[in-house]
Amino acid sequence: MIWPAGSADPDLVGLLDSDALMGVGALLAAGLIAALIGGVWVTIRKLRRPPRRTYAWALARGVAGEPCEMQPAREFEEIGLDVGGGVRAAAWEIQGKRAGGATVILTPGWGSSKLGALVRLPGLEQWAGRIVAWDPAGHGDSPGTCALGTREPEQIVRIAERYSDRGAVILMGWSLGGGASIAAGALCGSRGIEIAGVIAEAPYRKAWTPALRVMRASGLPWRINGRIAMGVLGTAFGVGPRWRAFDRAVWAGRLGCPLLVVHGSEDPVSPVGDGREIAAAAGQGEILEIEGGGHNNLWSESFIDEVGGRCGAFAERCVQGGDKVGAIAGDGG
Repeated sequence: MIWPAGSADPDLVGLLDSDALMGVGALLAAGLIAALIGGVWVTIRKLRRPPRRTYAWALARGVAGEPCEMQPAREFEEIGLDVGGGVRAAAWEIQGKRAGGATVILTPGWGSSKLGALVRLPGLEQWAGRIVAWDPAGHGDSPGTCALGTREPEQIVRIAERYSDRGAVILMGWSLGGGASIAAGALCGSRGIEIAGVIAEAPYRKAWTPALRVMRASGLPWRINGRIAMGVLGTAFGVGPRWRAFDRAVWAGRLGCPLLVVHGSEDPVSPVGDGREIAAAAGQGEILEIEGGGHNNLWSESFIDEVGGRCGAFAERCVQGGDKVGAIAGDGG
């Protein structure tokens, strides 16, 4: 059939339209896949490289950057700790006020550093002989990248072993560091390293809980890329895509020493329900819930007397009670 001038074969037009639509669809799909991969990569990078809190960070905000800059100044020594894997972690060894008191090993949360020890010192130094505040890999002044609580427990074990012959040792940390201290306490006990007790501030059970909550609160995309990123990281860290070997309540159940959980009732990052479940799982667990407390303000002027007093009383019981051996189960993952 001959078509009028300026007209086209309808079948050919339909075929062209179909091909064009398929091409556009493929292009869009490729773009979405590329965007998803890019989003996952950015998320992984952000999680593994938290913002660093260093002396420069403190200087820019006009706050103390070292214990000697506090009022009054505290005596301390800047040291390096061999935590394995070729990493030498930056740390402070700060003099406490209790002669012969416990050594407190302080582990910070994600994005924090040993600087976080300074706000806690007034509530800890009264009953501690020394406070060891350190920067895990990827935090503060230590090299490397953050392992999101999967490798930090082993690093804490190495630090605890260093101080275990100098009297009682108490492991303490906040957020990521709180959960890592719980796992480290269990590991120490299974290896015969004496631990008097563990204090976990604002811990969480599953690793993705704070990660996704922080992303959501920051207005960042998280529903798809966040979950994929955590699955990839869990596989890479050896705890599985669902992080089953991470659960801090399971680790708390392996502790043979006392555990004190300190948690704010209004914590938007680590749910207080997680803190209750972790404390309940421990054989000698207890929880101090701070009414109105959040995630980062438990050592503020409003709460420091209550939190510091409870931590001190707990530490005294641990040391005097002789409950130093830390776990009843194997190494786990």
